[in-house]
Amino acid sequence: MRLAVLYGALLFEFVSTGMVMPMLPFVATDLGASPFVLSTLVATTGAFMFLSMIFWGRMSDRIGRRPVLAITILGSGLAGALSGLSTSLAMLFVARATAGAMGGNVPIAVSTIADVTPDNERARMMAYLMAVVALGFVAGNALSSVIGSTDNGFSYARTGLVAGSLSIIGASLVHFFVPESHTDREPDRLKTQKNAMPSTPLPELKRLGLVLGVVGFAIAIQFMLQNGLQGAIDTVVPLHLKAILGWSAREFGFFMASVGVMLITIQVFATGPFTRRFGDDAALRTTMSMTAIGAIVALLPLPPYVAVVGIGLMMMGVGLSQPLFQSLVTKAAPAAHRGVFVGIVEAVAGLGRVIAPLIAGGLFQAAGAWLAFCFMAAMASGIVAWRTVGSVARPAMQN
Repeated sequence: MRLAVLYGALLFEFVSTGMVMPMLPFVATDLGASPFVLSTLVATTGAFMFLSMIFWGRMSDRIGRRPVLAITILGSGLAGALSGLSTSLAMLFVARATAGAMGGNVPIAVSTIADVTPDNERARMMAYLMAVVALGFVAGNALSSVIGSTDNGFSYARTGLVAGSLSIIGASLVHFFVPESHTDREPDRLKTQKNAMPSTPLPELKRLGLVLGVVGFAIAIQFMLQNGLQGAIDTVVPLHLKAILGWSAREFGFFMASVGVMLITIQVFATGPFTRRFGDDAALRTTMSMTAIGAIVALLPLPPYVAVVGIGLMMMGVGLSQPLFQSLVTKAAPAAHRGVFVGIVEAVAGLGRVIAPLIAGGLFQAAGAWLAFCFMAAMASGIVAWRTVGSVARPAMQN
């Protein structure tokens, strides 16, 4: 029941986010942004997310998951409304920086689920969370296309305001109806931890490094590549589809909704059985292989709609990999520091959303779509190779 209420509250937030995301590239280009400026906009969101993740993770360990989740959802809604109301690139950059700073709701939700589920059920629960994310995006993408459509084009302001209102509902549900999951927060223990915590930056970084550990660091780097793929897709794909098919925010929203429907179906009905039989490693390699193959298909000299199929395969691969990474992160996290551990991993992973969009956008502007898609295929292939080597090396080291 606790998780059902949480999933319901998060659904409003992800519908809100799903309404805003399809229109952002088109808002930016309508305001005069070049491909590289658009990539800088995506990177700005990632940069502020990187800076805020550890903070929100530590806050959730100290004051609880519920208040932090409510605050970040509310802030995300404000950012969505500002995105739709933006009349200049400067205003849009402020809106996306706010969205990044308030982007801690997914890792906090992950920590909440991890607090109340055993290890053997965690991948399934994370898959359900990602299904909620996908459902929210599907509904949000479609709702954006319907609500934003006008006789004269597309209303970004109307879409942003509706999105902000939905986030207010989600934050209210979290605040009033979601029970606190992190109950091991006794004042004496917190006071002891605070007194024992180094105040200077270098010892603090060393402490965070000890919390993360070697395994956590390796997962974080791989997660960074996955996040980078998502950021690169967010930058390059709408520009490419606009160039080859003349799509606007309306068509792109419906396309994202259709991909989301397939994503939900696989996450709900296939992820659990597949991971139980073959393990997280095999599932992760499969999803990243889908992404690499999709990028290659999108580059083939065939009719434009073949590229659409390849792009859809890419987006599905990245989306399906998200709960698998979340499961790996929470399994590696020490229970007493789960919030900060997840926050650290998400922060490191968030660097991918800063670096990869800048590279992909720069490649797209300098050499066209083919080089940007080759870059994304290489990133996905790198994750497959890393996970393959790791799966072979671990049994050998144990023997």
